[in-house]
Amino acid sequence: MKEHEHGTNQRYNLGCCRCTPCRHAHAVYSAARRRLIAYGRARIDFLIGHRDIARAALDGSQPVPAGSQTPMSRAHIRFLLGQMSLGAADLDVLATQLTAALDGPLLLYLSSAILTEAAPQVSERLGRGWEDLVQRVCRP
Repeated sequence: MKEHEHGTNQRYNLGCCRCTPCRHAHAVYSAARRRLIAYGRARIDFLIGHRDIARAALDGSQPVPAGSQTPMSRAHIRFLLGQMSLGAADLDVLATQLTAALDGPLLLYLSSAILTEAAPQVSERLGRGWEDLVQRVCRP
């Protein structure tokens, strides 16, 4: 087994170390992951609840339909990923990919009829999917 340094979430999980620095690193990682999951669930609820406005904001004539500015979602996701100490992962690219999975496609792939008739169920399923995605991508 690869030896991990003390004060890391990896050492806590893989090395079974419970020293104070490793426990602290694990607590920071766990809190950031919970916040990322909660943010995604809240963002999904917001987008579904304001779907008409959000769809209207997408501009198909632009090179990037959601606009060329860095969205707040991406900045927040990037911040939370940084708190998780994910090793050699490219956090900027990962944040962009998670933002794309969360913001744009939800509104483009779901029909208005589905969202109108079953919005609470769709929101719950998408929230579970977001949680699963974050847990898989952000494994220690």
